[in-house]
Amino acid sequence: ITVQEGIPGNLGYGVGYRNDLGIRLFGDVSYSNLWGQNHTWVFNASGNRRLDKYQFLEYSGQMSYIWPWIFMGETTFRPSFTAEKRQYIQFNAETFGISASFERAIWNKIGLSGMLTYSVERIRQFGATNIVDNQQIRIGSITPLLRIDLRDNPVIPHRGFYALTSYEYAHPYLASQEIGRAHV
Repeated sequence: ITVQEGIPGNLGYGVGYRNDLGIRLFGDVSYSNLWGQNHTWVFNASGNRRLDKYQFLEYSGQMSYIWPWIFMGETTFRPSFTAEKRQYIQFNAETFGISASFERAIWNKIGLSGMLTYSVERIRQFGATNIVDNQQIRIGSITPLLRIDLRDNPVIPHRGFYALTSYEYAHPYLASQEIGRAHV
């Protein structure tokens, strides 16, 4: 029996329309098993142009890397970069962020796993209905997360239980701006 590895690259894209978002383009590119080490690089993006009275162009994109078995056995490291421009009811926002996550199985018998993420985001709010909401905000945070997965199949489950809980903590020591120091 000869085993042949599959093609490690993936490209997907599409065009769509939603009555609330207008015309939408989306896609993703990934490459697995980099350097024969099971590392993965992923880039996904989407964009749409609202067709209502605002004619607003929105986008989001994320580039991430997955490094399994980085240390202490089954610990996976996931750094990522994100960019987003979105329209909200009270204001518009552009967000740029970086994050680094460590994920590990804690107790395989009951499907318990955990993740710890550090992230820094810079948010520029503009076009606000109330002028004081036009501001720049920097949020540095750490987020522990616990997940339990008791489903019979993670792709097509028929029965089981899945739950997660997380808590995000932001503080100036984690690179958040101090209250009262926002700059326009």
